[in-house]
This record gives sequence, C-alpha cells and structure tokens, in this order.
Amino acid sequence: MCVTPIDKHPRTLLLKDTFGTEFSTRLRDARLQFHNCDILDSDYIKEYTCKVDKLVCRNTLQQIDDKDQVLRNFYSILKPGGQAGILFCLANPVGTWQQTMASMEKWTPYLRSGVWPHFITGNMGTDYYKNLLEEIGFQEVRSERKDVPLSFSDYRSCLRELLPIGRSRLNIPDERMDEFKRDSLQVFKSLIGWREGPMNYIASEVSLFAVKPLESKDSD
Repeated sequence: MCVTPIDKHPRTLLLKDTFGTEFSTRLRDARLQFHNCDILDSDYIKEYTCKVDKLVCRNTLQQIDDKDQVLRNFYSILKPGGQAGILFCLANPVGTWQQTMASMEKWTPYLRSGVWPHFITGNMGTDYYKNLLEEIGFQEVRSERKDVPLSFSDYRSCLRELLPIGRSRLNIPDERMDEFKRDSLQVFKSLIGWREGPMNYIASEVSLFAVKPLESKDSD
C-alpha cells in the first residue's frame, strides 16, 4: 500500500530543496509515489481504473472548469468499496474579482495565454453535487455546504492577497501598476459591498464524502 499524490503539472510534485536528504529519500520510497496525471483526461487515467482505495481532494476543484467530469473520473479510479473525501470552494469574491479584472477592456491586452482563473465558480444549486455523486453511482454520499467569513483588515492586506492572483493571469507593466491597484480595490470593494472598516466577505465551500459500492458500474 502507498500514498500517490498526483498533479497535472510535474513541477508541483518536485520536492523543495528545504527538505533534508534523509527526509527526501524516505518521501521517494515505495510508500509515496508521485505521478503526473491530468484528472480530466479520461483516457490517460485508465491505468488507474479501480486501483485507488481512498481518494482525498482538497482545494483543487475550484481551479477546474469541468468539475462534473472530475467526479466521474474519481469514481472510475476508485476500487469497489473505495472512499472519496472532497473539499473545494464553490464561490469566492476574490475569484469574481480576478475574472472581472481580466475582462475589463483596458486590462484584457495584458492577459497571459494558457492561464486559467484562480477560482472557477461551482454549481450553487442546493445538493447539486450530492445528487450528481449519487447519479454517478456513489453510495453513502454526504454533503455539507457552508459559508466561510473572511476579512482583510485594510487595503494593504487586500492588495497583498489580490495582486499575486491578478498578476498570475495579467502581465501588468510596471508603469501601470498603480492604476491596476486602484482599479483592483475599487472592483473588490464594489463586489463585497464595502462601506467602511475591515473588508469582510463570504466564501462558500462544499465538503463531500462518498463510497463506491462493492458492486459498482465498472463490474457490470
């Protein structure tokens, strides 16, 4: 038995130099096997079909557009009786802010090619993902959705969070950075309905637990 971290981007799976040699060696042994895999590629993940006992996915689906297909692929790679635990953000004003800035006419010329948004809003329908998991074939499905209160104490802390996310998708030239900061604050304040004081806002997240039945669709 081993733990298998997978990621679409190979660089994500590289160990940092800060790890000691002995620790890095143990991480690389048979108990922890890193794999480069795109969970959306149904053909590529066939080699993992019915091979996974337990699946944990935390704060990843908010960066993927086709969440429904990911959940179907999760079902495929689990063994009969396998369990899935999933947590992801459904909606976050920070994500809406990034999308808004990227769609503004004066900033679209600076869009980086091939860069996905930081947050891609999920389906906000009540029990949507619970119903979808059951439709896929999962059993013992549990779903909990909650709103998470978040806050920036002032505009400086707000910009410290927003700017790296904004610049990951927009290549803003230095000479326009002050203007970008002003627009960023104005857009974000408008999105959260800010009037005065700390910038309080709400993010919505969903946690899911599901079990693949012993007699699954894969064995039909």
